[in-house]
Amino acid sequence: LLRRAGYPYDTPGEFYAVAIRDFSLFLAVGGALAGALAATLAPGASAGVGVIAVAPVIALIFVFLGLRRPYVRLKSLAKKRAEGLRNNMLIGLSVLSSLLSSGIGVQEALRRASSVGGPFCNLLGLLVARMEVEDFTKAVEVTRAHLPDPSDVEANLFLRDIHDFFANNRPVLSSVQGLQESVHRSVVEMTEARAALVRQRAGLFGVMAVLGLVLAIIAPFMGSG
Repeated sequence: LLRRAGYPYDTPGEFYAVAIRDFSLFLAVGGALAGALAATLAPGASAGVGVIAVAPVIALIFVFLGLRRPYVRLKSLAKKRAEGLRNNMLIGLSVLSSLLSSGIGVQEALRRASSVGGPFCNLLGLLVARMEVEDFTKAVEVTRAHLPDPSDVEANLFLRDIHDFFANNRPVLSSVQGLQESVHRSVVEMTEARAALVRQRAGLFGVMAVLGLVLAIIAPFMGSG
């Protein structure tokens, strides 16, 4: 999760320190709330017994939330990074395709494309850096482990094509161009889906506004009747 989220914490120890802090906060809040509920009624009263029985359940809920919160935060960061990677991938593939078309070598093209910046281009920089210190198979696997979404089809296809180039000398330009078109279609579809959702919500808010206006007009007459 730390890799997928883009290392929001410098070390795993820092992540666990934040996790312990969040857990302690939720534990304190849950304990305080459970204690307040238990003290609302006298223990001897029948209603008070019910409140006291519910108090541990509420405390356990806060304990569960405190344990889950750090990991939910990482998953949320990974999801946002995956969305950013998709948009940045279109730019990175376009630059890479232009460099390869001009006759620049694959590894040098990857290095230059990584200078654009962004989640995908940063992965290109990681791939090039790892290839300089270890074999390309291990470098590809390390880069794949840093994907924010391990099930991203286009990103996995790209890494497979890079591996095939170095392992089997398979041409990579046509694969990059094909992925560029695929990612472009995907980005367009995602944009259209978001636009449709915005239009749907705008229409719903418009209907609610009209209903509110109608109720505001007829409310005085309903009261007088």
